[in-house]
Amino acid sequence: MNTSPTIGSNNSFWDRKCNVTERGSTIKREIFAGITSFLCVSYVLAVNPIILGASGMNEGAVFTATAICGIIITLLLGFYTNMPYIGISGMGINAYFSYTVVIQMHHSFMFALTAELIAGLLILLIALTPIKDYIFEAIPHNLKLAVTAGIGLFIALIGLSSVGIVVANQGTIVGLGSFTDPNVIIAMIGVILITAMTARGIKGTMFIAIIVCAILGVF
Repeated sequence: MNTSPTIGSNNSFWDRKCNVTERGSTIKREIFAGITSFLCVSYVLAVNPIILGASGMNEGAVFTATAICGIIITLLLGFYTNMPYIGISGMGINAYFSYTVVIQMHHSFMFALTAELIAGLLILLIALTPIKDYIFEAIPHNLKLAVTAGIGLFIALIGLSSVGIVVANQGTIVGLGSFTDPNVIIAMIGVILITAMTARGIKGTMFIAIIVCAILGVF
């Protein structure tokens, strides 16, 4: 009889490597959480090529690069920190890249990529030296909270605008879209499902809502 540990057992290699049981979780729960996390950030694979495509970059190449970088960074984060982090392209800097640096400032995307490379190297230098501690301590706590909330609101705005709930409006800058639009209806169903299931304490609300909305979207 084969008595070697399986991926779902508490004595498996992954359990020992990632301390799953020690943290009060299970392999199956971690796999489910990973799939849910992927579904939550998979929109980046669609949105990032569109945003960077506005700068003149090839959308197919951006899609491939986004996916490959996400895989590599996520694996590095997981094995280096032993924490369930996802490394994926940010939805703030790419908009600044295309709409501000390239379109408004009239620079080429090659120029912007060079600037991005230099900035990345500088950030890496800061992260590997004690400078990061001084910078972190110098930022007021309220500002840290504001930055976190601001990024969340910005990502929410991108999501709301991509499905048509929020649209451009000359008078108020932003306005409500048409609630007869199928995209808007499906998005609202998703929000209602997540809210209702969360209120009732149902596990996997994000996963269930995403799957339901994806099925509705197909039809």
